[in-house]
Amino acid sequence: MLEPGEIVVKVMDATSHIALPNAAVVLFGANTPTSTLANEIGAVTFSELDPGSYSVQAQMSGYKDSAIVPVEVGEGQRVAVAIALEPELKTIAVVTAKASVTITTTTIGDDSSERKVSSSLKDALGKLAGITLDDTTYGPNASLGISLNNHDASQTGISIGGINISSQAAAGLSTALDLFSGASVSFAPTAGSVAGNIDYHLFRPTKSWTYSLTNTIGNLGASTQAASFSGTKGKFAVAIQGVVTTADLPLDGFVYADQSGQSYLHQATNFGSAAVVNASYTLNPKFSLHGYWLHSNQSRSSVCANFTTLVPCGLGPDNPSTSRGDSITLSGNVLVGHVSLYGYGNAYSGSSDHDSPGRSLNGVVSPYQSSGTYSSLNLGLSASLSAGRHTAFLGVSTGSNASHSFTTYNGVPFSAETPPQRTSSLFFSDQVNSNLKLKITHTVDAIDSSASGGTLYVDESADWKPAKNDTYNANISMGSSAHYYPTSRYVSDPFSADYDCYNHSIFVSGGNDTTSHQSQLTYALTWRHDFGPNNVTVQLSRQGAAGQLFNAAIPIAGEPPAAFPNGLPAYLASLQAVWNSPNVCGSIPFQTDRIYAGQGIAGLGQLTTGLAVTGRVAIGNVLVLPTFALSRAVLSSLDARMEYPGSFYAAGVQLPKKPLMTAGLTLDGLLAHAKMEWLVNAQYLSGNNVYNQPAFTTYTAGLVVHVHPGSITILDTNVFNTHSGLFTTYQGVNPRPVIGGGTFAYSTSPLPPRQWQITWRIPWSQHISPTKPTLPPAVAAPKPKPSSSPSPKP
Repeated sequence: MLEPGEIVVKVMDATSHIALPNAAVVLFGANTPTSTLANEIGAVTFSELDPGSYSVQAQMSGYKDSAIVPVEVGEGQRVAVAIALEPELKTIAVVTAKASVTITTTTIGDDSSERKVSSSLKDALGKLAGITLDDTTYGPNASLGISLNNHDASQTGISIGGINISSQAAAGLSTALDLFSGASVSFAPTAGSVAGNIDYHLFRPTKSWTYSLTNTIGNLGASTQAASFSGTKGKFAVAIQGVVTTADLPLDGFVYADQSGQSYLHQATNFGSAAVVNASYTLNPKFSLHGYWLHSNQSRSSVCANFTTLVPCGLGPDNPSTSRGDSITLSGNVLVGHVSLYGYGNAYSGSSDHDSPGRSLNGVVSPYQSSGTYSSLNLGLSASLSAGRHTAFLGVSTGSNASHSFTTYNGVPFSAETPPQRTSSLFFSDQVNSNLKLKITHTVDAIDSSASGGTLYVDESADWKPAKNDTYNANISMGSSAHYYPTSRYVSDPFSADYDCYNHSIFVSGGNDTTSHQSQLTYALTWRHDFGPNNVTVQLSRQGAAGQLFNAAIPIAGEPPAAFPNGLPAYLASLQAVWNSPNVCGSIPFQTDRIYAGQGIAGLGQLTTGLAVTGRVAIGNVLVLPTFALSRAVLSSLDARMEYPGSFYAAGVQLPKKPLMTAGLTLDGLLAHAKMEWLVNAQYLSGNNVYNQPAFTTYTAGLVVHVHPGSITILDTNVFNTHSGLFTTYQGVNPRPVIGGGTFAYSTSPLPPRQWQITWRIPWSQHISPTKPTLPPAVAAPKPKPSSSPSPKP
């Protein structure tokens, strides 16, 4: 993950060289143009920018607009831009000074500490306050399975370069996570994502030609090879990156007998490849075109890691699964006067396939196959205008998603097609710089969806900076219209069920509900305090939502009769026959009130409240990064299907697999003379977590050695093998009372075992002779920002 950069703009009078407070400075090249008023010394800072090419322009009443200035932001760089505005005089006999621009560059840091002490970008996201990961469902490097403030992971919005993508596209592009340079996380709800959004950053073109080779090796068959280059030739700029990864699950290479009745070599190898081509063409400073193609391909040997039956789960060898995805986006920016126009089009196509012709149970063969194709198309057009204290945005977008699936039920094939879901939106926002200390943003989004009908999303936000070191943000929003993607109308066949003999329970898969009207009301308050290069941020939030889709496990008796091809009694008889198999549960009693269908339930009410604290403190040559989060997540209302005997849900009680507390501490130390950097991270997760483990803490250690060429990183995760193991087992942890009496407990999943990896990254770039900048008289370049990281310069 690349360290973000900054652009610092200082605006002055071209004649007197006096700073111009309240000048409007517009930044182009980000996802949307941004306008901010200069402070009392005529300065504006745009922070957290991805490395790449941008443009800035200064405007002020009584002055001529400055030229649009191209700015190149390198990795971990602070770029200072000095703009002198020419007074707009009425008298032609007066000679005026020409508007001038000066750019200087200063290094501000290296890669983020959280990324360097993480095995993947997703792992790094999990070290942020308010984020928990579900690796048990989607895998350790999938873009899905990320929960924000203890919301259901399916309620997290995913976007790439500011353009939202569907959950199917996010799943199909999972291998592409290794290509992204970083990610931005917003906990504020949007019109389509009640939990917030994660925006993944693409590798961006640069002015000079840069190149990079990366090779990673580790235990458990871990291997990653990546190569990239980027640069600009005239008006054309391009960034190309490719990556190939392999990784084995802990069970790979073990020979043992499973439920199939066979003893064989279990293969659990994952292979993935991904590539991105990101290009732009700048005809002139006022018109540019952008586009990217993103490809992801993944294949794996499926293996079941459950040992909740008499012998380990497993339905025989040769269970290959593959998936692929392609996303293409074209966009354009044009500046007409003070109006910036932005348009985009995004198309996605993906597929998945799982083939198990020899699936068997105790020698009885029941072939299984499933496949699916997914497609989406999204179009958008927006206009922004910066005038005085206002930056207004007006946009319209439309999108559609479609899918087709094929699978087998007890060996009999059937297919299902989801009708295209269409969504359109009309968006307006006005950002008002009331004064140097207060900025207010009004947002209205009218949405019409074929899935959930029409809704109005309204958001009010205020940023207040009463003192130099303190910043407050208050936000209130209401309205929601998330997209749903219905799955099979049938429950999964008995061979595919998840049996737990010791909990006397069975889990099968069901389909998602059709949608209902949705709503949400969210309050959030954030305070940030800066002291020197250090800072602390505290955020409070509360959200009440209704009508949202929630993934729950409901008693089988609550399923509609149409969910069973031959009726419920015949289905229960098939489940019992598998249960009584000597390779499953044998003579252990079969109970019909502990059979659950996992599916998306619509129309539920949910309430989440949270507190998140993050800090950044430099103590000598050590950077300290603490995090802490409390998050309460409950259902405020239940569906009738969740009130059948055997249900373990209750209104007002913390939801299962939603930890109340998380905490983390990262230490990043510098050994300057040795050109080395050491990192240590501790992550605490309270009980009721996704692994269904008691509260635990895991530790990661890393060492970065700067060599010639490049750098070598040594990483050791789960140093003490906390809760590691091979199989998911029943341990009775976190029992929950059920309707009708008794308790229920999910099975307990092990954490990944201790893993080490060594990464050698070799970057180099085209040499460009430095040129000494020239500043207007009586104007000094802004002083370099003190480094907030002890990392050495590469």
